[in-house]
Amino acid sequence: MFSSSAAVVISWELYSPENQQVISATTSTGRGSANTKEAIAHPLAQAFEQALAGIDWDRIASQLKIAKTAKQEKNKEVEGMGNSALEHTVIRWNIVSRPQGADVYWRVVSSTPDVSNTNSNYVGTTPYESTEAFDIKGLSYNNSGNVQIEVSCEKPGYITQRKRFNLRQAIDQKEISAKFNLVKEEDE
Repeated sequence: MFSSSAAVVISWELYSPENQQVISATTSTGRGSANTKEAIAHPLAQAFEQALAGIDWDRIASQLKIAKTAKQEKNKEVEGMGNSALEHTVIRWNIVSRPQGADVYWRVVSSTPDVSNTNSNYVGTTPYESTEAFDIKGLSYNNSGNVQIEVSCEKPGYITQRKRFNLRQAIDQKEISAKFNLVKEEDE
């Protein structure tokens, strides 16, 4: 008669993005066995399954909560990892122009060293409506008052127009909304 068995020990710890230990080293174990040659991998899979089931996933999840609003974590900067409330703050964009069909661009204009200025990025054509979350590295609720979003509308034969929006205000209102009345270029 042939039998096989396996034991698995998983040791885990939880660290914050700032590399601070949140949950100290904890172990979870599992065992598995089989009585046939064909099932050599079965005990190992069974042991892993038991060890994984023994991890306190609810305890881990309780440490991964994100604040509901950016105001609740005023100094937490956007890192691009989705671990701040600011990255989950959805902003409604509503940009219209008369005449319609203008290209819409936006860029970051910052007066704080934590947030870099960006080049213009094309986002769509008017009427432009979207809902998006901010992924502006270095942005926090506290420094958002020193950061602006510049929206520009461009259409051939018309003068390019720009409007700036204070990011703190956009975060609080959860909206960036503008209407551009485009002016024709004069022929010389």
